[in-house]
Amino acid sequence: MSGMAQRSLAAHFERQGDSWLDEAVALLDEATAKRAPLLRYMPEGAPVQEQRSILCVPLLAQGKQLGLLYAELGGLYGRFGTQDRDMLVVLANQAAVALDNAAWAEMLEQRVEDRTAELKTANTQLGERTAEMEIITACSRHWPRSWTCMPSTT
Repeated sequence: MSGMAQRSLAAHFERQGDSWLDEAVALLDEATAKRAPLLRYMPEGAPVQEQRSILCVPLLAQGKQLGLLYAELGGLYGRFGTQDRDMLVVLANQAAVALDNAAWAEMLEQRVEDRTAELKTANTQLGERTAEMEIITACSRHWPRSWTCMPSTT
């Protein structure tokens, strides 16, 4: 995002004040609780051009809520409708699947790293045991048959 866009966005939120944030949090909480998309026009009862269209859509994948998408449009620029909501639901579903797949891939990569470390450790131990067996084998070749490893009982 450009610096100018960031300043514009920051100024917008400053003008909106805490009431805007309180409304947004309430909608996010409601969408989280219902696990369903919300389309609202706020403030209620205000003229259409003074209302904000708000879409809030949960990111759901395999029964888990991974996050939320929140979009807001000032009444001067138009209004979100049910088609916009439905399109955002489709995009949210795709995003949720992508996030879930990314988390799955990350988990698999971590498992591979863990198994690789375990194999390295096992190979090191195997190398040590192999070296020990080679020493024992070499010693046993040169050990006279008349000598015994067992202590004498007499």
